[in-house]
Amino acid sequence: MERYKKIFKEAISKDLKKDVLDRPLEFRYQMLGRFQQDADYYFRNPSPKHLWASDPIEHADNMIALYNTFKRSEYPKWFTTRQLQSYVIKLKSM
Repeated sequence: MERYKKIFKEAISKDLKKDVLDRPLEFRYQMLGRFQQDADYYFRNPSPKHLWASDPIEHADNMIALYNTFKRSEYPKWFTTRQLQSYVIKLKSM
């Protein structure tokens, strides 16, 4: 994950910091799932209004910031670091 952090710089939106990052683990899992679903929908229907951040680059940065709040032992099994990398690359290239 350290290598991954070096590749993509974190840019945390004020809303994410205020509303999500300091919440309990279960809530952060739910939000990561929401971010993933938003991105999946955006890939099929590319309009920024479908993203929580309303901007694909900010959405990707928020996904990274949220993922980085998990300890290594807490990483979700349903969304790997490799999958996150793929989503970020795709979001930032659209």
